[in-house]
Amino acid sequence: MKHALRFLIGVWVLALVARPADAQEPPKMSTPHLSAMTLGKVDRNAGTAAVEIFETVPITKSVNVPVIVTVDGMKKTVYEPRTVTEYTTVVKQVVLSIEDARVFTGDGKELSGDARRDALKQGAVVLTGTGEAADPKWFKLLKPDAVLLLTSPRPAARPAPPPTPPAPKPE
Repeated sequence: MKHALRFLIGVWVLALVARPADAQEPPKMSTPHLSAMTLGKVDRNAGTAAVEIFETVPITKSVNVPVIVTVDGMKKTVYEPRTVTEYTTVVKQVVLSIEDARVFTGDGKELSGDARRDALKQGAVVLTGTGEAADPKWFKLLKPDAVLLLTSPRPAARPAPPPTPPAPKPE
């Protein structure tokens, strides 16, 4: 009984000593992840913009691996099939809804009207993120002419339609 009581007192003291006195939750950022993207085709009527994103995808395949085995005292190389997973980066084109997106300049000013339309044009490089507002800390890193596009937390991203093939040349 004495040993159990000493053990419990020791654990209790250790818990008091090991716990930080001023434990705080980490600050929550409103835009946890920003990505740089080049806007593709911007459809003002539909309120969408095509962008290319880079995505890491797993590829599972079967390979034959050489294995040295001993058969009747002799070493022999045999090939055994193994399933391996490799990761590769692919480029996907998706369509983002920009109709309800908020657009900011690098100095934190929200754009609207003609300034917004001029900032969101084909070929423009923008930083994209999700959320209602941008953390002011991000703006300290940006030049005043940078463009930040904030979409809703669940952006309406869908695969872009395949490009139309070129028309055949008349002969």
